[in-house]
Formats: sequence, C-alpha cells, structure tokens
Amino acid sequence: MSGIKEEKSVDVIILGGGPAGISAAIWCAELGMTATVIEPEPALGGQLHRIFLPIRNYPGISEISATEMLSTLTQQAKNSCADILLNSTPIKIDLDKKEVTLDNGEVSAAKAMVIATGVRRRKLEVPGEKEFASRGILISGAKQAKETRGARVAIVGGGDAAIENSLILSEYAEQVYVLHRRKTFTARPEFFLKASLSPKIELITDVNVTGFTGGEKLSGISYEHITTGEIEHLNIDNVLIRIGNLPNTELFAGQLSLDKSGSVKIDEHCRTSSADIYAIGDVTAVNSPSLSAASGHAAIAALSIQRSLKD
Repeated sequence: MSGIKEEKSVDVIILGGGPAGISAAIWCAELGMTATVIEPEPALGGQLHRIFLPIRNYPGISEISATEMLSTLTQQAKNSCADILLNSTPIKIDLDKKEVTLDNGEVSAAKAMVIATGVRRRKLEVPGEKEFASRGILISGAKQAKETRGARVAIVGGGDAAIENSLILSEYAEQVYVLHRRKTFTARPEFFLKASLSPKIELITDVNVTGFTGGEKLSGISYEHITTGEIEHLNIDNVLIRIGNLPNTELFAGQLSLDKSGSVKIDEHCRTSSADIYAIGDVTAVNSPSLSAASGHAAIAALSIQRSLKD
C-alpha cells in the first residue's frame, strides 16, 4: 500500500551505535546472528566523539586515541555485515513486539533487542545556559583548553571529570574556580590533592549555580550558598559543566524496570525486566561505566541471546 513502508526483520535490533552497540554488532556476527544497528547521529561512535585524552586503560592496548579506536570499531562494524541505520531516530519502541518505528516511518522488528542508547550530559537548567552555549560555555576542557589561555574559568561539578578538567585548564587559564553543590568531592584522591594544592584553582563548595550572564559572550556566573542563601557573582570568561550524565531511557519508561536515576536494571546476563530485551553499556545501572565494561556487556548479551534463540 502506498505510504506504508515494509517491515524489516532480523535476529537482533541494537539501539545505539556507540562502543557498546558496535561491540554487540561484532559479537552478533561472530555468533551467526543478523543484526540492525539504529543510531540517531550521522556517525557511529557515541561517546568516543567526546574523548580527547589518550585511552590508556583498555586491555591489550597501551595507549590509543579515541579517533583511532573509533576508526577500528567502525571498520569492524562494517565488516560484521550488520545493517547500520545512521540518522535514524526511534519515535516509538514496542518492547513486547520488539518493534522500532523510526522518524522516517520505517519499522524494524527482531527476535531480541539490545538497548545501548548510552547517556547524555546532565544540564543545570538555569537561566543563560542555553543562551551562552558555544558563547563561553565549553563543550570539552581537553579539546578547548588552549582557548582559555589567560581566561577566568568556572567548572561546575565535584567528580573526576570536574577536577581532572580543572587541572587541564589551569595550565592555560589565569584562574579556575570549581563550584560544587556538596561540601566534599567525589573525585579520586590523586586528582583532588593536585587541585587543592594548585594556586590557580579555587574550590567553592556547598553552592548551587543559579545562572549565567553576559552580552554577546558569557561574562559571569551566579551561585547561591546553600546554608545561608547568600547570592554571589563571579566574573568569568568560560564555564565547563560536569555534573554527571542522564541515561537515554525516555522511550522505555513504563516498559522496563529502571533505577531511581533512570538507568536500566539488568541481571548477570544483561537481561532486563522484559523478555528478550537486553541492555548494555552506560545506559545500565553499572557502578563503573567504561569502554571495557561496554565491550564485556556486549559479549555477554550476544551470547545470552544466542542461547535464548536456540531454546
């Protein structure tokens, strides 16, 4: 019938083309299963596009850049013969039927589904955050460090990403302020010790950022002291927001068991609460999100699916 696109059916639909999704496609091919990878972005890679420091903790590789790893993984994905759909955004996902409807009207169905939709950076959701995106709000400290030479920079957050970036940017910036909503930091001790001893890094705790100000470019940040309610303002040139991530699970709400953060709950076989639906990588409720964990999850899920399809 005119206007209705034919449904495609494979063994496994993989939602997400980051390291976890690519690894799943590679494993599906290894195990003789057909797969479709659905990726909303124009290229595979996921968070590899956001890593600008050398990767030194992947087993078997002493050091590799994210670009090099992405190139290798992308080629492996192509060699897997999986059907890779880029620029393809799911608008409806029926986990019971294992069907995905894309924004172009195409419908894909499978015997099993792997959720590898990853995470996105959490936003502050305060006045000025949208207005000064790319006008003073940095995307990456490592990539844009030289742009902050001689500048006054604020970093919002208290974990590894925030403190590591404070160290990176302090090599170029005139002054770095780290604003954290808690009194203590969760960053690993070696990062925190270096930051606390640096004369160019000032740690400001127990505050909530309330907004950004400026004209054509960002020029200031305001924050509230949680205990006193006092509002203060800092003149800055740049800000980097590193307050954690949000799992991309909106389309699964009400269909899967999620934890309080919205991450997908899985068992030791990467199975979710829905039959023949698996989840892998950062979108899951794992304590240690990493490239190694994503790859391991992919192998576990693929092997579990193969066993399930044989039964």
